[in-house]
Amino acid sequence: MAIKVISQVTRQHEEMLRQQLAAVKRMDLGRLPIARPVAMLASPHVGYVMELITGMRALSTLFIPPRKTPSIRDWYIETGGMRRRLRVLAHFASILSQIHGKGLVYGDPSPGNVLVSATTDSDQVFLIDSDNLRTTSNPTDAFLFTPGYGAPELLESRSGINSLTDAHAFAVIAFQVLTLCHPLIGDQVADGDPALEEAALRGNIPWIEHPTNEENRCSFGIPRNIVLSPKMTSLCETTFQDGLRQPTMRPGVGEWAEVLSTAAAVAIVCPKCGWSYFYSAKRCPICGESRPDCLIARIGVWNPSDDGTGELCVGPNREPLIVGVSVGTEGHPLTISPWQIRCSGTDLAVSLTASLEGGRIVLSSHSDEVMLHVAFKPGEIVRPVSMEGQAFRPTKPNASFYVHCGEVTTVHRVIRLSILPRGDK
Repeated sequence: MAIKVISQVTRQHEEMLRQQLAAVKRMDLGRLPIARPVAMLASPHVGYVMELITGMRALSTLFIPPRKTPSIRDWYIETGGMRRRLRVLAHFASILSQIHGKGLVYGDPSPGNVLVSATTDSDQVFLIDSDNLRTTSNPTDAFLFTPGYGAPELLESRSGINSLTDAHAFAVIAFQVLTLCHPLIGDQVADGDPALEEAALRGNIPWIEHPTNEENRCSFGIPRNIVLSPKMTSLCETTFQDGLRQPTMRPGVGEWAEVLSTAAAVAIVCPKCGWSYFYSAKRCPICGESRPDCLIARIGVWNPSDDGTGELCVGPNREPLIVGVSVGTEGHPLTISPWQIRCSGTDLAVSLTASLEGGRIVLSSHSDEVMLHVAFKPGEIVRPVSMEGQAFRPTKPNASFYVHCGEVTTVHRVIRLSILPRGDK
C-alpha cells in the first residue's frame, strides 16, 4: 500500500476529490495495471490510500541518469538499452489505449505516475494516481497536469483533458525515454529566459527536430536517428509539428502502441558492446561491430483452397503478405505472442519461442496442446512443435521453415523463419 497526501486544498477541492475517488471505485478497470484507491485519509489530512506492487521504480529512472554517472552510454545499456525502453513504452501505450477504449482518460500521464520493473529482464508497467481518471473535462474544470507534459491547449485553457491530451503527454515521455531529451526544449530554450520555455511548451517555438527551422536544436541526448525508427520519427513529427497546435492531427496512443511494439520486435543486441539497435543496420551504430546472424520471423496469412490445399496470401505485388516481423539473435530468442498469431474468429492461445543456436533454429511451443506444425514449404505439414522444442538446421543459405498456426484447411497465421547472415556477408 502507499499513501498520497494532497496539500493546500480547499474544502471544495477536498469534497471533489472524495467524489472523484468514489467514481473511480465504480469504474470498470478490469485487469488494467492501475493502483486502485482503497480509502480516504481521515481529516485533517487530504489524500487516499492506494494499492501498489513491489519491485517497481519510476519511469523517470529510464531517462534521468544518477548524478555523476561516469558513462551515459554504459548506463543506457545497463538499464535495458533501446530494446527494453521500446517494450516498456509499448506496454504503457497499450494501457492508455485500453483506458481510452473504456471511455476514460488518464488525465496526467507523467514519469512520476508510471512505475516500471526494477529489473532489466522485465518490462512490466504499473500506473498510480488513479484519482486522475476521468471521462472528459471542460476547460473550466479543476484538474492538474505535470509541468512539461501538459498539451498546449491545457496550458492555454482552450480544452479540458481528453484522449488527445493524454497522447501529447505520452509522446513527450516516449521521446524522453528513448533520446534522453525533451522534444520541445532545445539549447536555446534550456539556456534562455523562463518565458522561452513557457512559449516552447505552448507550441510557439519549433520542436527540436523541426526539418526546416533550427532555432531550437538540441545538442545533447542520444542521436535520434539511432533510437527512433522511421515510423516513430513520423509519429513524432506529426505530434510536435502540426499536432502541437492542432490536437486532432495528433496520433493516438493506440497507434503509438502498435508502432512501438513493431519496433521492439526488430531490435537486436550487439554481441560486442551490448547496445541494442534495429536489425536493418549492417553494423552497430555505437561500436561498429558487424550485425550478427539474425533469426527472422515473418508472419503471414494462410488462405485455404477448396481442394484442401492452399497458399500464402499475397499483396498487390504478388509477394507474400507480411502482417508482422520479429527478430532474434544468438542468446536472444524471439517470441511470437498469441495476439500475433491469432486470426479473426479463433481462440488460439499459444505462443512460439524461436532461438538461434549454432546455426540451428530451435522451436518451442508454449501450450499444453499441440497446435503448431512445421513445414519445409508452405502447406506441407511435417511435424508438430512440442513444448520441449525441436531443432532444425537449414539445408542451404536463405532456406526457410514455415510454422502453421492452424490446420491447412482453415484461415490461419503462418510464420516463416529464416536466417539473415551477418552484416558483413
